[in-house]
Amino acid sequence: MLENIKTDVVKILSNVQIRQPEEIEAMERQRREQAERQKMDFKHDAESAMGNGADGEATAEPVAETFVRDEKGWP
Repeated sequence: MLENIKTDVVKILSNVQIRQPEEIEAMERQRREQAERQKMDFKHDAESAMGNGADGEATAEPVAETFVRDEKGWP
């Protein structure tokens, strides 16, 4: 069992890669550039709660008419 542990430790340590500070900086720079390219900027046109358009004029919205039921047939 101890031999298996030694073998596993040697396998793990043989696969470890130690990076130089220059490599780390280059990877970070590349990651930042990629994030900047993917940065999305979502904007909406200026619109107020009163229905004014971007130019400040009121927009024409359809007005709902009240429905009056015919009273015939009701007891």
